Amino acid sequence: MVCIHFLWYFYFIFFLFMASLRFGTLNINGCRDAVKRFSLFDYVMIKRASIVFLQETHTDSNNQVQWLSEWKGQAILSHGSSVSAGVAILFGPEYKEQPVSVFELVPGRMLRVDVKVHGLNFSLFNVYAPNIGSERILFFKKLKTALRDVLQDRMVVLAGDFNCTINHVLDRNHEEPHKQSSEELKTLITHYCLVDVWREAFPQTKQYTWLKVNSNMISGARLDRIYVQKSVRGKFFKSCITPTALSDHQYMSVEVSIAQSTLKHSLWKFNSRLLQDHNFVHSFHFFWETWRERKILYKSLSQWWDIGKTQIKLFCQNYIAYNKSILESTLKQLEQDGIYIDDEADGVD
Repeated sequence: MVCIHFLWYFYFIFFLFMASLRFGTLNINGCRDAVKRFSLFDYVMIKRASIVFLQETHTDSNNQVQWLSEWKGQAILSHGSSVSAGVAILFGPEYKEQPVSVFELVPGRMLRVDVKVHGLNFSLFNVYAPNIGSERILFFKKLKTALRDVLQDRMVVLAGDFNCTINHVLDRNHEEPHKQSSEELKTLITHYCLVDVWREAFPQTKQYTWLKVNSNMISGARLDRIYVQKSVRGKFFKSCITPTALSDHQYMSVEVSIAQSTLKHSLWKFNSRLLQDHNFVHSFHFFWETWRERKILYKSLSQWWDIGKTQIKLFCQNYIAYNKSILESTLKQLEQDGIYIDDEADGVD
C-alpha cells in the first residue's frame, strides 16, 4: 500500500507538469564558447522548457555541428556571424515531432518554424530586431508580411528581442528612443490581434528584461517579449521574467495548456466505481490539493476551473491506464511463473 502511494505521488507530480508546454525566450548575448553552451543547455533543462527561442547565438556554419551534437533535442538554427546576430529554436529532448516546415525569413534575425505538438498546430516566430531604428522599421514590415502567410488553424507564438518597447512609461526607465519603429510594431500587433502575455498578466508592473550600465547611468527596458493571438490567450498562463547570469538579458517564459485540446474528441463520463477504489480516492485527494495550489498561476478563476475539469478527466484516464498496465504486467508474470512450474513438473516426471 505504501509503495503504491509512493509511486502515485511522483507519477502525478510528473503528470501535473506535463499537462502544459513551456515556452522560453532569451537573448544569450553570444554563445560560441563551449562552456557557456553547456551552461545554457543545463539552464534550459533545469527550467524544464519545452521550446526555447534564442537570440544572438553568434552561430555560423563552422560551429553548427557543435550545437546540433551537444543539444540532446532538435535545434533549428539561422546563422548570423561569429560576432553578431543568429537565432535558434530548441525543442526539448522529450519531443520527437519533426517540424512541418522551416522558413528562414531574415537570416540570423527572423526564423519561422511550423510544428505540431500534442495535437496543437503552432507557427513559431523567433525574432531578433536590428539595433538601428531605420533597419528595424523594415524588419517589422517583413514580419507583418510573414504573419500574413500563417494558416488560420495555427497558433502563433511570436517571441524574441524586439529592441524597442510599445509603452515606454511601463517598459523603460527613460524615453523610447525608437518611436517610429515602436509605432510600426504597434501597428503590426494591432493588425493581427496579438497580445503580450506578460503584460496581460501584470498590467501595471514595471520589470525589465535588459539592463545596461553606462557612465554610472542604468538603462533598463523590457525588450524581450512573447506575443500570442488574442483568441487563444486563455490557453497561456504562468508568464514570468527570471534573472540569469548567462546574459545581460533575462529569461522570459510562459506555459500553454495542452489538456484543452482533448476536449473535442468525445463526451467523457466519470466512472463512479472509482470512488470505491481506496487508492484512487487518496491519489485524487493529493492531485486536487496540488491543483488548488496552482490557482494563483492562472489569469482568472474560470480559466483555472476550465483547465482543471480537463485535468480531472486526464487524471482518471491515466489512473485507469496505469492500473491496467500493472494488471497486465502481473498477469504476464503469473503466466511466465506458470510456464516455469510446468517445465519443472515435466522435469520431475
